[in-house]
Amino acid sequence: LGTSYALGEDLLLAFEVEKNVDERLSVQSGLEYGITDFLWLRGGVSTEPVAGHFGLGLDVRGLDIDLAASVHQVLGVTPAVGLAYTFDKKKQSN
Repeated sequence: LGTSYALGEDLLLAFEVEKNVDERLSVQSGLEYGITDFLWLRGGVSTEPVAGHFGLGLDVRGLDIDLAASVHQVLGVTPAVGLAYTFDKKKQSN
């Protein structure tokens, strides 16, 4: 179960609660800050397991590029990359 709230035009707060049958309740929260129309910084924390998360997002003519990493106390750093392309011509004109 999760929700988000826009604290301003460039700032988003997100919150999520997750419960799997065999695991303890996990809570995640994060912030996303839009530096420009095409660059976002993200950061957050989670419980069960305790981890910190950070990343950035780029929007280049409909191509969304997300780079992120998670820092876990036992597993160390886990990087992630996400790519998505939007065919919406209205979005590409920005």
